[in-house]
Amino acid sequence: MAFEKGQPVKLKFADEKGVVIEVQGDGKIKVRLADSGAELAIAPEGLEALRPPKPEPTLSTPVPELEATTFSTLKNRGIQLAFDPIFQGDDIPEKYLVLLINDTPHEVIYQVKLSLSGEEVFKKMGKIEPGGILQLGDLYYDELSDSPAMELDCCRITNDGTGARHLKNLKIKAKQFFKNITMVPLLDRKVHLYQIFKNLDARRKTEKGEDLKTYTKKQTSLQTVPQNANRKFWSHDIKAKAEFNIELDLHIDQLVDDPTEFSKADILHLQIRTFEEYIEEALKLGVDRVFIIHGVGKGKLKNAIATKLIQMRFIKTFKNEWHHKYGWGATEVVFD
Repeated sequence: MAFEKGQPVKLKFADEKGVVIEVQGDGKIKVRLADSGAELAIAPEGLEALRPPKPEPTLSTPVPELEATTFSTLKNRGIQLAFDPIFQGDDIPEKYLVLLINDTPHEVIYQVKLSLSGEEVFKKMGKIEPGGILQLGDLYYDELSDSPAMELDCCRITNDGTGARHLKNLKIKAKQFFKNITMVPLLDRKVHLYQIFKNLDARRKTEKGEDLKTYTKKQTSLQTVPQNANRKFWSHDIKAKAEFNIELDLHIDQLVDDPTEFSKADILHLQIRTFEEYIEEALKLGVDRVFIIHGVGKGKLKNAIATKLIQMRFIKTFKNEWHHKYGWGATEVVFD
């Protein structure tokens, strides 16, 4: 079948999903993978279409630039998700812009994932300034019947690194969705609004009769997450930060027992995914800098890492220079 730009697809030879970003002149389809963001050129017979691409609507009203704006209210309302309706000439919205609102006085690290019928549509992570609004992606009107669900993982940035981790699974039900309509002054129109976290205070009230020593011991022992969480929990205390390894070796023999079982594309995908998870963990622990060991070779992995780092807002700088320990085979990453 013919594939078009923006079309969700699945790789037949691997359990991976992505979206078409280009139909190349040689007939191959360029796909960006959903999990890692890696871009692969694949023959059409290696792909399976998931659903037809959504047309971009002609907006009836201009949508303001939302990146790094300021949202002011008289009272802080915490971390919120907003769904801003976009119409195309009738009474039914074409889609909703999914917005993350940080109505707190704190800088916040976030990770947000949208799933439809249990399948991941997008995952975004980064930092959001106090009072900031970020546009995460789109939710189409007809997708409200596909059991949309949002997973949010947030923690505030403190002088000592990061605060307590806050997790929320939000299942969006159409009946409740249409009731949650609130005027947002910055947008000067009504949106469907959910308050996710009232606040991100690092400290919580102790239970009645519980002394500070008992409370502290109990809090530092909470190193697990609910069983439905699909990744490990990052602790935020000084001990975890001190024990964090600031070197990540991405040579494939350091990641798997038998590298011969993996294709070159699978190896690169695994290396990039490992790198992203490592950077996320370092960020949440408040680590100052790390070294990503990628080797020299033809530079494909080094370039892929550099491309990812350029897209990450929370990276202050990175460089691949001669190092007495790594030679030219590592990139130093300094966090903002």
